[in-house]
Amino acid sequence: TDPVEREKLAVHCQVYNDKVAKHFHQHLDNLEKLQKDYKDAVICFSRLIGQKAGLYRRMYEPDCRSHLKVKLKEEVAWIHCLYVRL
Repeated sequence: TDPVEREKLAVHCQVYNDKVAKHFHQHLDNLEKLQKDYKDAVICFSRLIGQKAGLYRRMYEPDCRSHLKVKLKEEVAWIHCLYVRL
């Protein structure tokens, strides 16, 4: 390719890189916002699970092989935590 064509390609490449960088930074900003918005909910969930850990283990000890009920219990606790937050 000739120098003019190379210059055009370089400009197009830079424009593309700028668009990708902008898009990437938008996603990073959104991620930071989500982390801030849900920080309290995550802390509350951790406390809830921590407080109930003993009972939680005893209730679901027989089901540890399948993990199905344990997973369901975690999801219920998370939903409860979100409602408490509201």
